[in-house]
Amino acid sequence: MDPQSSMVERHQSPLLRVPVEVTVEIASYLTTPDYSTLRLVCKGIEDKLFESFARELFSRRQFMFSEFSLQALVDISKSRLAGHLKELNISLERPRRMQLINPIHFADGHDAVQYTRASEDYLSHQGLVTTGQDLELLVQALHNLPKLKTVGLRDSSYFDRCRIKDPIGRTYGAPTFFQKAGYPCSVFHAGNGPMSEGVATYFCHVFWTILRALGKTERNTYPQLDVDLLSGYIPDIAFNIPRYLEPTILPVLEGLTVLYLDLGQNVFQSLVSHGQGGCRTHAGFFLATFLSKTQSLICLRLRFLHCLDYQAVEILQWLAGLPVSPESPNSAVFVESAQNMQGEFPEMPETPDFQHLQYLELGFVKVELPLLLAVYKRYQANMRVISLHTVTITNSVDARTGKPVNMWARFLRRITKLRFELTGLRLCSLNLTYEGDKYMLRYKLRGQEPEGAAEWISDWTGTDWERAAHEVIGSMVVHWRGKAHPSVGDDSDDDWDSDENN
Repeated sequence: MDPQSSMVERHQSPLLRVPVEVTVEIASYLTTPDYSTLRLVCKGIEDKLFESFARELFSRRQFMFSEFSLQALVDISKSRLAGHLKELNISLERPRRMQLINPIHFADGHDAVQYTRASEDYLSHQGLVTTGQDLELLVQALHNLPKLKTVGLRDSSYFDRCRIKDPIGRTYGAPTFFQKAGYPCSVFHAGNGPMSEGVATYFCHVFWTILRALGKTERNTYPQLDVDLLSGYIPDIAFNIPRYLEPTILPVLEGLTVLYLDLGQNVFQSLVSHGQGGCRTHAGFFLATFLSKTQSLICLRLRFLHCLDYQAVEILQWLAGLPVSPESPNSAVFVESAQNMQGEFPEMPETPDFQHLQYLELGFVKVELPLLLAVYKRYQANMRVISLHTVTITNSVDARTGKPVNMWARFLRRITKLRFELTGLRLCSLNLTYEGDKYMLRYKLRGQEPEGAAEWISDWTGTDWERAAHEVIGSMVVHWRGKAHPSVGDDSDDDWDSDENN
């Protein structure tokens, strides 16, 4: 052995002789600050931990539209971490506007400095979004992120690692603003009332900027677009793409294969449009126009989180390719005069075929069984996964007997009879209504008594749906009010030939 090599080994830290797997396991018990300190011990340790560090902390990152935050994203995109970033989330958080304070009201100099720095951050943010520099920075970053699979829009922070306890959240730049201002960043909450025009305008700006940035990167394939909002929603006007942005945004929409949207409360513009046999108002005109451009979709999720019931129904009717039934029929005078002025109204787009659609998730909506079936039946040819989250089937009554019936069992029986080639089914927080009362659908485990059924999620994956359907239906339990025992599975005596229209 070379004497010099032997001497190096004798002086080498024992920590460097620990196998990589063991070093990574040790690091998993450290807090993030301690983890970062360990990586600074020496280059050998840093090399050992880099892959696990990048995978854990940089495969998914969240930024907001502030100069400090977006510049950090650009810096990451130019580093060796760029190849590890798979999911990029843009937060709707933004520096809070500080209320003007008279200097005599400051408690001390520290308060004055805090107020000044927070005000500077707010003004910097305003300059960023009004000059278009936010778009330029985002384009720079996207050009250097070759392995990006998801671009998301968020209104809340997430935690990078389960061991982190951080009430401020993890949007890059938000904790810094909190330290400067003593206040968290501003973000809209639906529980605080209707969305103001200023908030809606900012949401549109962020949404369009993301689409424009993707369009300017000229990718062969586009990442999935995931709008996942816990306390807010995308206003309807965000789907009204301005004509001057169409050359940049339409190629993105046409190339999208995955689109997840959270829709909002009292924001649908009920425009008068012509189509489907006449002129009428339609709550989802802008959304329908937007979706009509996304014909390459493989996965689509629509969650009607804060929508009015009739708005969601009109959108589902359009999605099913059915004539829209407006909440309030138009007067005969309106119908006659509007028919003579059809050219003055925008045309309602036809429902796309979505020939590649394999996954469709609907959520937070009240719907009658025939409409729900019609939506999925339209896309049956390639449909492989049905996902339903917090969906309520209304009017759950047997047409012949007038008694309550488990319409969810009928739904599954129907898609089985139609020979859907499913490979996945997810049912979560489903409900039924009967005589004004709401009932939650529960699932019993195999061998469990119906009275003990407490599961509210049913997940299935496989290749033999026809066989699995009997098991899923048999696990369903509804505790109808006034009945001594819960209803299990499908307690209807009807066959599908007689109740198909129920």
